[in-house]
Amino acid sequence: MASPTSQPSGSTLPSSQPPNVPESVQPDTPSSTTPSEATNNTQKLLVEVTKDGIVYGDNANAWKKRVSYYFRASIPISYASWSGVDVSFKDKLWEALMKEFYFSVPDYKARPYVEKGFAQKLRTRKVKYRPLLKATLEESIAACPTEEMDPLHWRGFCINKHTEKQKEIKKKNAASRKRWKTTHCLGRRSYAQNKQNPGKKARRVDAWKRGRNVLMGVFLKVLVRHTNKEVVASGVVDAENGGICHGREVDDGEVKVYVEKVFDGSTPIYDGPQNSCTTLEDIADGGYLIWLKARLRFER
Repeated sequence: MASPTSQPSGSTLPSSQPPNVPESVQPDTPSSTTPSEATNNTQKLLVEVTKDGIVYGDNANAWKKRVSYYFRASIPISYASWSGVDVSFKDKLWEALMKEFYFSVPDYKARPYVEKGFAQKLRTRKVKYRPLLKATLEESIAACPTEEMDPLHWRGFCINKHTEKQKEIKKKNAASRKRWKTTHCLGRRSYAQNKQNPGKKARRVDAWKRGRNVLMGVFLKVLVRHTNKEVVASGVVDAENGGICHGREVDDGEVKVYVEKVFDGSTPIYDGPQNSCTTLEDIADGGYLIWLKARLRFER
């Protein structure tokens, strides 16, 4: 949906800009920035595109560079968003590109998919200039990079970024960033820090981490329990189920556990004897056993 903020306009585009943007702010049309003689003498290049708007093939880089050129030279950053760019101007931009390139399908079919990436190109270009903005509108306008863009386009960009709505968004984002402790999205604490707080109440992020451990097939710490649910040993279990242990297959509902520490050596081994061991005392020095998964408690 088009943003209600400023749109540049001029004689080449319909006049529909809000009152806070100068009337004289207007984009250069692609035809005015393209050397027409060179274009006419250049053979068109074939480009291919997927349904996701991804251009590929031998001429994909040439296409991307040309589109980037038009966004730098022709499209003012004073537009609030790509959706706010006037349709007639989009048509002129597309016509200029079609003078140099063609698709393996009719261009009217390719256009909706290719233009999916145009919005991001405009956002990326605007992000480049945001660090130049100052605390006040007047200071921001004075900081115009005159060697790179028209001061009128820069003024429209500054006006957009100093509206009350944008100030509120900026303030909210700044407050949110102050609370960041890490650069990932798994909480404020690192994996190592979370591991050092086993008594902390498990959160959704902790459940996510445990789920990733299972999927990636790493070793998980477990507590081995007897039939009365009493913890009798501890060890690690391979997340990869199945396989062979002590000459027999590990059935469904069973896992292969490497016992590291025994708490009650008199506990009978599940489905024993296993490898001539009948109680946990026989494997007190460590070793593999088959155990029911329902009798294991995974440590957090």
